[in-house]
Amino acid sequence: MSIKTVLVWDWDNTLVDTYEVIYRSLNDLSRYYKKPEVTPEETLRIIGNSGRKYLFQQYGLNMDEASDFYWKCYLKNAHYVKPIKGAESLLKWTKEQDFISVVDSNKRGDVLRKECRDLKWTSYFNSMVGSEDTSYEKPSKEMAMSILEKLEYDRLIVIGDGLSDMQLAKNLNATSIFVRDIPPAVDEFKNVRIDFDCKDLKQVKEVLQQLK
Repeated sequence: MSIKTVLVWDWDNTLVDTYEVIYRSLNDLSRYYKKPEVTPEETLRIIGNSGRKYLFQQYGLNMDEASDFYWKCYLKNAHYVKPIKGAESLLKWTKEQDFISVVDSNKRGDVLRKECRDLKWTSYFNSMVGSEDTSYEKPSKEMAMSILEKLEYDRLIVIGDGLSDMQLAKNLNATSIFVRDIPPAVDEFKNVRIDFDCKDLKQVKEVLQQLK
């Protein structure tokens, strides 16, 4: 009997490179509100977590107002979004192998789906959930279950590059695949388990071949 496996993908800097667009958009926001510019190091910490929480904590601004302005900046800079090397070929392979792929991201849901359409990747995914689609955010189990509860599956595998992804895997009792060219720091993932540590998507494919 074949095992039905759902792959729960992160989006930013797992499948698509959004560093430049996020960095530029945060600094557009900083200049607008006359706040200090965001550094590259801060940008890397923000990616994969909640940008909305960052706006609130860093600036003490009205979150709805600041968030609306940030997304206007993001859409203006959206042409900087580009696929991670090997992402599309891996997605095509996972579909051929009958994996079920979904996306769980803290990017705003409508922006997430627009990026997917622009890349012509819609056919690779069963569904996608982003921030503002539910009242939850990653690593909330409830956010992921809003799409997973509609699927039949035997196994979950979470694939991502950040702490929230590994926490999500823990919350879902799923296998975790960490993918980043910079290895995790010693204390970066306290209280979470990384089942497979990959430096790129080529290694992710090798792990999925083992788990098939």
